[in-house]
Parts: sequence; structure tokens; C-alpha cells
Amino acid sequence: SPSPTPVLPHRGPWPLFLAASSRQAESAAQAKLPAHTLIARAGQAVARLGLAVAPHRGAACILAGPGNNGGDGLLAAIHLQAAGRTVQVHLLADPARQPLDAAWALAQAQSAGVPIELGTV
Repeated sequence: SPSPTPVLPHRGPWPLFLAASSRQAESAAQAKLPAHTLIARAGQAVARLGLAVAPHRGAACILAGPGNNGGDGLLAAIHLQAAGRTVQVHLLADPARQPLDAAWALAQAQSAGVPIELGTV
């Protein structure tokens, strides 16, 4: 006879990490790596996912918010542009108030010639 389906007491989403444990893991990793390594890896991963999900898409619109997740999007734009995609980034943040990694990502994207519009969609 088939095994009974296990009953799980938890209802709702199962987070991989809670916010505090994510920050702790990220801080520990950053302490062991050169500056900007984690954000660079995240930007590359986002671009690779975009290329895998929509391999024939010729353009990408990236909405980048404040913080390092927005920085991930800025770096993804560099990779997508290098892969021959037309990109447009809408930065919905004050560039003067970005965290260090996100500010670095913005400078990288600007240096790469990524089109960036501030505060508009």
C-alpha cells in the first residue's frame, strides 16, 4: 500500500533564510571575499537567468530600486548589453543615497554605457 502523505504543521511560505540570517550569511561571505564580489556574482546570475528564460528576446527593461538588489540589476544590465541585448535601466532611487555596493554598480553601469533613466518608468 502507498505511504501516507506526511502532514506538515507549518502553513505558508517556507523561507530559505529569514532576513536576519541572510544578512549574517552575507556579512560572513563578504568578510572573506574581495570588495564587490557578491554583488558582481548576483548581477551575473540575474543576467544568466534572463538569457535562459528569454533567449531570443532582443531587449530588456530593468527596474532597479534602492539598495544592493538594484545594484544587482545594474550589473545584470552590463552583462545583457555585452550579450547583444538592448537594455534600458530605470533607477528608482537617489544615486547619492545608494549603499556602497550599489553605488559601485551604478558607476560600473555608467562606465559601460548602459542607458539609465533616474526615477522614471
